[in-house]
Amino acid sequence: RAPGINPPPPQSGGPGFTYTVSRKPVVPTAMECHELRKSMGPPATTKNFITSNAVENILSVPKRPVEATNWLKKNNYGKVPPYLQKIKGEIMDEYEYIRQMQQAQSEAGPPGMRLLAEEERVALVDDLKQKWDDVNVTYQQTSCLDLASLDSIGKVKRKEMLEAQLAQIEKDIEKLSKKTIYVRTEDY
Repeated sequence: RAPGINPPPPQSGGPGFTYTVSRKPVVPTAMECHELRKSMGPPATTKNFITSNAVENILSVPKRPVEATNWLKKNNYGKVPPYLQKIKGEIMDEYEYIRQMQQAQSEAGPPGMRLLAEEERVALVDDLKQKWDDVNVTYQQTSCLDLASLDSIGKVKRKEMLEAQLAQIEKDIEKLSKKTIYVRTEDY
């Protein structure tokens, strides 16, 4: 042997070697397996199961047919099931919540606006009616009503101006006659 090469491993079964693990148990023979199977299995019987089952069925009392359920006579027939009532209640709660939110938004009005109080609205309408009466009296008293007296441009313009004022006051009264009126707040 060349130097530096490992020495050969010791031979098994040689002098100084002993097994540390015991051997496995011996495998049983075919005859032993047959005997073991016979002793462990169910005992052999000579009963004829087909004949005995037929005799049992003939002698037994026949089963009564199960009576069909009459669904029309049940207590909850035609009633809405509880889970649908619960869902319906949840939907109604959502609708109510949405309606309340919409109502709160409509009461608050647009941003930068406030709802005109009823007393203010009535006072404004009364003032506009008084102003319309004053302008109408002035219009009736002027001599520019008949076509013969409209001989100058100034009279024609004065008549048109009074008619425009009366028309504007009537429009304003009509606008203020509505139920809800929003006015701009002082901040804007």
